[in-house]
Amino acid sequence: MPNFIFQLLDGTGRDAVEREAEFNDFQAARQEARRALGSLANDGLPEDPANMMSVEVLDADRNPLLEVRLTFDEIRKDERVGGMTAVQL
Repeated sequence: MPNFIFQLLDGTGRDAVEREAEFNDFQAARQEARRALGSLANDGLPEDPANMMSVEVLDADRNPLLEVRLTFDEIRKDERVGGMTAVQL
């Protein structure tokens, strides 16, 4: 079975966490990356200034294969709530 490396960025600005796992093929590793991203989001949305969380999939030789990413934007519609009309978190 092929070996894959997952680099998880949780949206807090801290360093990536790495995990290694074996899957039957790339599609199975892709599904795991998507599931892992959903789990990260379930734990809490990305924080400022990172504003995104991601899971990157690498092959056993550390070549990047795929990145799934979730970004979070807050758009203020009324300038009375902070003086800015659009803010990216």
